[in-house]
Amino acid sequence: MFQVIICFAIGAAVLEAQAPALVRMDTVAGRLEPVSPGEQKQSEVLLYDPVKAIPDGSGGFYVVERFHYRVRRLLADGTVRTVLGTGLPGSPVDGAKGETLQITNPWDAALDSSGNLFVVSEVDCTVVRLTPEGVVRIVAGSGVCGYSGDNDDAAKASLSAPVAVAVDAAGRVYISDRNNHRIRRVDADGKIRTIAGTGQNLATAANSTDPLATHVPSPRGLAIDKAGNLYYTDGSRRVRRMAATGAITTVAGSGAIGFSGNGGPAASASFRAPEWLALDEERSLLYVSDRVANQVRVIDLRSGTISHFAGILPSSPLLPSAADSFSGDGAQANNAGLASPAGLAVDTDGSVLIADQRNDRIRRVSRAGVIRTLLGRFRNQTENSDAKTVEFRSIIDVASTPAGLLVLDSGTDVVGRIDNSGKFQIIAGIPPDKLTGRERSPDFQLRFESAATSIRLGDTLAMEVDGCCV
Repeated sequence: MFQVIICFAIGAAVLEAQAPALVRMDTVAGRLEPVSPGEQKQSEVLLYDPVKAIPDGSGGFYVVERFHYRVRRLLADGTVRTVLGTGLPGSPVDGAKGETLQITNPWDAALDSSGNLFVVSEVDCTVVRLTPEGVVRIVAGSGVCGYSGDNDDAAKASLSAPVAVAVDAAGRVYISDRNNHRIRRVDADGKIRTIAGTGQNLATAANSTDPLATHVPSPRGLAIDKAGNLYYTDGSRRVRRMAATGAITTVAGSGAIGFSGNGGPAASASFRAPEWLALDEERSLLYVSDRVANQVRVIDLRSGTISHFAGILPSSPLLPSAADSFSGDGAQANNAGLASPAGLAVDTDGSVLIADQRNDRIRRVSRAGVIRTLLGRFRNQTENSDAKTVEFRSIIDVASTPAGLLVLDSGTDVVGRIDNSGKFQIIAGIPPDKLTGRERSPDFQLRFESAATSIRLGDTLAMEVDGCCV
């Protein structure tokens, strides 16, 4: 008899097939999540890679889950239901019902005043609109990645890795067309136009009155105010503003890599990688997530100063970033542990929603600065528990040893062992719920950055860990 170990990265389970393979297949580790979980209670929901939460104006919010390939909605009564996506990757189809649509790596979303939800798919190179009736319409992107279609039907145009979407008061849709190094807009006539960017991946700090002659390298987050001023982040590690007239100026960021400048002029501050934005027009505040640095910062648009808003600051400016961690619920957000904070949104009461991506949570910071988890929980990776009850996040390799089965979970940055009695132990790394340190260090936290990472057997266990070895 021989055994075949099958690893399911998305389903997060390890199966064992015994010859003949078609006769018997057993789960030896991991609790499979249903592809279509249906309606769930708020406390039951297990998120996977949430990248944006969008308030619905009725006391709830939508959640974009990149690797769950879906958008879910938390209603005010605590009920959670899927509104877009089946949980399986695929290409959007115009006219489909939201819950039957397949979409790959949804990355951002925006809601208009009529209740239409616009969702951008980086891999599918499309932007879709989910109507209040639950019908999907293709807004932009033919599904063929590239650059084409300006001044023509947006649904026939080519985009390349679009990663952000925003909607203005007139219903016009703005798209960060990242790999095309442009910002594009779909107008009321359904035609798409480039409104900023040269197509060249070149950084610039210069102010400009000609947006089409201004470099917009790898644009990311978008936010637009009622006056038509468009704020965006780009690969130059800056936050820029394009006025309704087309004039472009720098709002924040010197272009240097770091996290300096809190309490001073925003234009002199440094970032690691500013990405998502959220605008509080009432208070003239612009929030910026620096996912690499595990921080959220806030810019006072009246005074031009920048401040630390959420996340743990590294204890030394020589360190590249704070460690991934989870802490602080019920306390001040400016000392709370975050793990890759992604999309931001300002709710009607002025609180800020943070998609705490690697912590698989949506968290809210009140106007008083207190942070709490609204949705999501940690996976069960309890030592000495039944391996079949363990909740893996992203298994990328397994290896059989005399002492049991080794499992590499890149989603939680741990290597576990399922011993011959079926119990689970962690032999390398610390699961996210135990991470409270300030600095990333291979001494206590593993970080798997490459899908090529693998377990190698011998006298030592070796793997890629942020350029170091264990």
